[in-house]
Amino acid sequence: MKRFASLLCSLALAALALPAHASVSVPVVVNWTAPTVGCSTINGVMVNPCDNIPLTGGDAITGYDVYMSTSVIPDNFSGPPTVSVQASANGVQTNFAVNSGQTIHVRVKVKIASGGTSSFSNEATQTVTLGVVPQPPTSVTVQLVIS
Repeated sequence: MKRFASLLCSLALAALALPAHASVSVPVVVNWTAPTVGCSTINGVMVNPCDNIPLTGGDAITGYDVYMSTSVIPDNFSGPPTVSVQASANGVQTNFAVNSGQTIHVRVKVKIASGGTSSFSNEATQTVTLGVVPQPPTSVTVQLVIS
């Protein structure tokens, strides 16, 4: 029987100073809390109520798949992950192409040793607003004027 678990996910964007109209690759940090238990399934259907099976041994976490998009990621999404990370990770930093005003949507799945994969985590979102910060003046000098 495969056992599954969900996880919590949060999203943060690094500070940016770019033209408001630019399409850029922004640094995105995704963090989550790893599950410690899963639920038994019978023929692919989760047992209700969940029996809280410890994620150890053959059911130990082997990694995470992180999915990022500028549109909502539905529960039945079957495309490839944006990035995959090892079991010891509780977050990842990666770059993601986005335009100012777009929202980044992120969801995460857990993979376990027996081949099971969790359903998607909650969806974390962050709207990107790109701006401009002027460079400081250069060649500043000072003069003493003695009269």
